[in-house]
Amino acid sequence: MEPGKYALMVWLAFYLVLILTFIQKKLLDFLTAKMVKYQSVSLKVIGILNRFKYLFVLYFFVATYFWMREAIRYYFLTQLIAWIIIFTLGLYVVPFIFPWTSIILPFQKKTNEAVNLMISLTGIISLGWIVRLLRTGYVITLDTSPYEGQQTSQLYRFLVIGSIIFHYIFSMLYYFKLNYSKEVEKNK
Repeated sequence: MEPGKYALMVWLAFYLVLILTFIQKKLLDFLTAKMVKYQSVSLKVIGILNRFKYLFVLYFFVATYFWMREAIRYYFLTQLIAWIIIFTLGLYVVPFIFPWTSIILPFQKKTNEAVNLMISLTGIISLGWIVRLLRTGYVITLDTSPYEGQQTSQLYRFLVIGSIIFHYIFSMLYYFKLNYSKEVEKNK
């Protein structure tokens, strides 16, 4: 595929990700509003997130490291990558950098729209990486030739997919934690 067509696909994927991010954010706001009824469960979840925040920071760091390591092995080893980054004005790099922002989630005290969008965008990127890693083959193509490649460890790939799933779940729990008090005040 030509770099220009690939760049157009990346731009379309970028807009699709933005649309899905806003849909997910509205869904999470709806679920947070419904969880106000279940105050005892909500407070237990928030207590666990507060008590083990350093463990969650360590988990976010390790999971994101292995996730990005696997993603870079699959998608930064091609020769066309420089042209793809140029034609997409750097948007291609966003899914590789943005998940690192989840490391600051356990230390967030208050929320605003930027933080909520960051969590939602990280969640959509997580789901996209899960689908992408599940659909990839067992050989990483190192250049434009389909005959040369490097074998991958399927166990490592599935461990990475599992860590991305937990990354997504914990990110959504922190979204809930940050927005719960705002919903309680709104319902009073």
